[in-house]
Amino acid sequence: NPLPLGQWLERGWQTLDALIPANPVNAEWAMAFRSGTPDSITATEMSMGKGLVFDAEGRLVSVLLLVKAVTEPDDRVLIQVQLRPESDAGQAMETIPEGMELALIAPTGEVIQAVQGRCVQGTDSPTLDAFIQLKRFRLPANTPFNLRIQLGAETLTETFTT
Repeated sequence: NPLPLGQWLERGWQTLDALIPANPVNAEWAMAFRSGTPDSITATEMSMGKGLVFDAEGRLVSVLLLVKAVTEPDDRVLIQVQLRPESDAGQAMETIPEGMELALIAPTGEVIQAVQGRCVQGTDSPTLDAFIQLKRFRLPANTPFNLRIQLGAETLTETFTT
């Protein structure tokens, strides 16, 4: 069933303050994610997240799916989605595994947009993405959409309605 954005807490979603360990590294990016500038001062904003765990060939990979929804004066909803590695308090920030995919899927199953974790060849050594995110998108009120997260053969899908 699609999850109405206003009912996140009932389905395992948490506020960013509750979800993210309180350390300076996490606090900085969490604040940046929350405080994106809405198009209008009268817009209402909600930022939530959910921890997800994947089994990548016997190695557990923990990530945070973060969703920010800003209701605009015309009742459309501006949505921003990020996938970040989950790190414990005091630990260095991890990276997104190469090939992990975050996709926006229409109710028809069509992939609207998708992004994958990559390995970037640098001057010293290859580096992995610290996070991946979809381009921000707007939907009319009461519009269903799906977010699909995939790593290897394992796929998780979260279904929402604005």
